[in-house]
Amino acid sequence: MAVLLISSTAIALGVRALKLGQRRAAMALLTLTAALGLTFLVMHGFEYYREYGEHLVPGLDFSQPGATAAAVELFFCLYYFITGFHSLHVLIGVVIILVLARQVARGAYGAQRFTTPELTALYWHLVDIVWIFVYPALYLIGRSG
Repeated sequence: MAVLLISSTAIALGVRALKLGQRRAAMALLTLTAALGLTFLVMHGFEYYREYGEHLVPGLDFSQPGATAAAVELFFCLYYFITGFHSLHVLIGVVIILVLARQVARGAYGAQRFTTPELTALYWHLVDIVWIFVYPALYLIGRSG
C-alpha cells in the first residue's frame, strides 16, 4: 500500500515542479511514479505466483480441502477479478505517465501548459484511492476474525 501512496506523492510533486518551471525535477518525479507503479505490479506478480503454488487460482489450479472450499474459491475469484482489474489500471497509468514524462522532456508541458499532467495525476490518485479501499477489504478484513 505504501508504494502507491508514495507514488501519489511523487506525481503530485512532479506536477508542482512542472508548474514552477522545474522540468528536470518534474521528469524525475514522473519517472519515479512510474517506477513505483511497476514495483507495485511486480509485487502483485510475486503474490500471484505464491498463490498459484498454494493452488489458490480458480479455474486454473484450485485445490482446497474442507467444507469451506467453495467459499474460498469464490473469494479468490473475486480477489483476482478486483486486483487484476486494479493492476490493469495501474499498468495503463504507468504507460501514460511514461509517455507524459517523455513529453515533458521534450518541452510539451511546462509552467504555462500543465492541464494534461494534472489530469494524469488525478487518474493516478483515483487508482490509489481505489487501492485504499480494496486493500482493507481483501487483505485485512479476513484476518480480523
